[in-house]
Amino acid sequence: MELPPEIIDQILSAYLMKWPLGEIWRWRMNSRDAWEIFAFSSSQRALGFWDGAHYYETKFYRQGMYDIASLLDCRLISRQWDFSVCRILRKQVWWSLQLDNKYTFERAVECCEAENGGPISWVRNLSLDTMDDLRTFERIYSYDYERFKDLDIDDDDYIILNSYVDQLKTADEWSTRSDFKLHYDKGGELRLLRHLFDKLTSIERFSVVFPSAESYGDLIAQCYDIQGVDEVIATLQYGLRSSAFCHLVDLSLAVPSTWHVGQLGSALSQDVKDHLSHLRLVIVDETGPSGSVEYIRFEEGNYDGDLDAILTSGHAPSNLQVAYPNKDYQDELWRFVASCPNLESLAIEATHYLQLDLLEWNPTSDSRGLRNISLRRVWANVSSICRLLSASSESLMPGAIQRVALDDVKIYEDGGNWEEVFDHLLARCPDLQIFCVTQLSYFTGHPRYECNNRPWENYSSIWTEYDDESNNDRKSLYMIDKKMIQRAGSSRYNYPVRLIDSSFDSEEE
Repeated sequence: MELPPEIIDQILSAYLMKWPLGEIWRWRMNSRDAWEIFAFSSSQRALGFWDGAHYYETKFYRQGMYDIASLLDCRLISRQWDFSVCRILRKQVWWSLQLDNKYTFERAVECCEAENGGPISWVRNLSLDTMDDLRTFERIYSYDYERFKDLDIDDDDYIILNSYVDQLKTADEWSTRSDFKLHYDKGGELRLLRHLFDKLTSIERFSVVFPSAESYGDLIAQCYDIQGVDEVIATLQYGLRSSAFCHLVDLSLAVPSTWHVGQLGSALSQDVKDHLSHLRLVIVDETGPSGSVEYIRFEEGNYDGDLDAILTSGHAPSNLQVAYPNKDYQDELWRFVASCPNLESLAIEATHYLQLDLLEWNPTSDSRGLRNISLRRVWANVSSICRLLSASSESLMPGAIQRVALDDVKIYEDGGNWEEVFDHLLARCPDLQIFCVTQLSYFTGHPRYECNNRPWENYSSIWTEYDDESNNDRKSLYMIDKKMIQRAGSSRYNYPVRLIDSSFDSEEE
């Protein structure tokens, strides 16, 4: 006798396990998984956990699948069991396509050709990653003044950008190749990907991850195969315009430049943008001056992150940054965000500092605004931050913000004080659950500026002037942390944020 569907679902729920959130310390949402854990983990009701020595309860936990192989075997019992298992897989499993592994595309196409669409018919979460073949060489620059001295050119950066040799990537411990080229033909993989886009029916969550690029302090920069990148972007635009993405609600893009954000964002119809709920935008090319906190080792005094002279920095840009500098094309990124009025979650993770005040995002009328926000390496005014923590101007309700992560956010010299942001959260954000900050600071011209001369290794929640008696930055931050911990139960087991420069642990002993 066939069991009722509710009973089957109850049995299969045993394959869905719950784990407490790991400690969030010096938080960076540098992966899709980390962002999902931060933004989408549960906080509705407390569950009990045993850590081997202590039993404790916490509201902060994540859900995942356990023993997928056995779960798949359950599909063989009957059609009803198969239907119930597929429903779980649709929600929980990501279908991963790897550009450097053609087999993943061939396998997906085989599934497409199966009867009734096969497994491809229940794909809801799709990712495209493992694209190391797009970062194929290093550009070695030099300052060849002799070559240009007769041309009356005294622009140091012009001389550097026109004095270089390219060197193919060489084998390392991670490499699976021995035949290195400037361009790998991915035409076969991309044709298969377009075929998949035509066959897919309803993608709800989509993730794209391009390889990162960095500079070295001796005018050497990792570079991309621009032809290959352009071909992938064009294929992704084709997919985003297809009917398969009409139901998209969650989009995560890790792309080389802010320009690429605009290219992919423009492929989405306004109808799709209107019902997009979760948006994560990550810039992965950190080459060139001010592209990483690590570069300050050589960029002496560049504490505002606004140095753009290559010779002074010693860190040269990639070929993509020369063509599409992140700062110059950031309007493309902000314009895309502004076109998505119903967002619940937003993450912006930059390399070169971006200007948050350029964002003109207005939630729909009567909306309570964002629930989750993560910002990394942005310049901001207090007003531009508080705007993202608030309900729409037409709503009488408080902001819906629940989880906030701020990493390396700088306030302009005339942009207000951090305590104003903290006070806003305390007074106007009653649903706040997690507040995780690190390396908050001010521009060097701000009255509350405090110097962190080794930011690549000196960490603090906030860098702010100690001697000013009217400075309540640390006090207001302490009040938020205290409120979050009291709401969660304790700092040791119930609240998943590791607090830097905190005395809460000692207070509980």
